[in-house]
Amino acid sequence: MTVKDLTCENYKTLQTDLLQNAHRNPYCPIYEKKLSVDGECYTLFILLEKHKVYLLYALRSVFESDGRTLRYEMITKSNVLAALVELLIHQTTDTTTL
Repeated sequence: MTVKDLTCENYKTLQTDLLQNAHRNPYCPIYEKKLSVDGECYTLFILLEKHKVYLLYALRSVFESDGRTLRYEMITKSNVLAALVELLIHQTTDTTTL
């Protein structure tokens, strides 16, 4: 798990994006957000708290060598999670690329 403090503006932008574009089960505060990085697909499991974003863990989708079987790798290393949360924040708050 990794945690990142956000400015009020970035927090609201991320919260709005997650409400609109992430999956969330009823009565569960965890958001599931898909993120694509250089052709790799990740599912991020995110918890928001006042001006903080917690990335609990991530799942990386990987196709087996047969090209049809999909398997998942759980990512829990804090340095990788920190990089993924930075990419998520940059992707959500950077409106100049839209």
